[in-house]
Amino acid sequence: IIWKVNREDDPRWNHAHVGWASDIWEGSPGMEMLTNRDGHLAKDLVLFSAKGEILANPFPSGWRPVNWSGGKVRDLLSGNGRRLGRFDGRDVQPLDRPGPNELPGGSCNMVADLAGDFRDEVVCFGTTAEGRRAVLVYSNIEPVDRRETTRMASREYRLWVARNMGGGYASYFEWEP
Repeated sequence: IIWKVNREDDPRWNHAHVGWASDIWEGSPGMEMLTNRDGHLAKDLVLFSAKGEILANPFPSGWRPVNWSGGKVRDLLSGNGRRLGRFDGRDVQPLDRPGPNELPGGSCNMVADLAGDFRDEVVCFGTTAEGRRAVLVYSNIEPVDRRETTRMASREYRLWVARNMGGGYASYFEWEP
């Protein structure tokens, strides 16, 4: 055990129902971890450092990691995919550009490296302006000044994406080559 927090340490803990781990802040080495203390309510979100220190409590809800801009740390994407932000050590600061999702009333159900560069694609579902249901896959085509190994080159990553989407779970996966 590297670190732990549970009912023995803090009676507010019920059980963690949601969560993710991703490197979202350069000010803290390693991956940060988001989880909740209140079970299925999932409103009491806490962000921990890799050392187990609380970085934000509460953490704003509706944000999830995405490797959109190709930086050293991941961006954060709002639940509907219309906003991008970055964690600054205290809060999520919106970026000056919109998120990828252009569908009104749409939602983003998958974030994964599908196209074969190291950045993530965002898969959104919704209704077009003409009233048709649509699935859109957004990819960032802005040039970046660094390169990494594509996650799709990893057999484990490909199987993980296939398993998660086959089971209906949203796909968030932090992979280090």
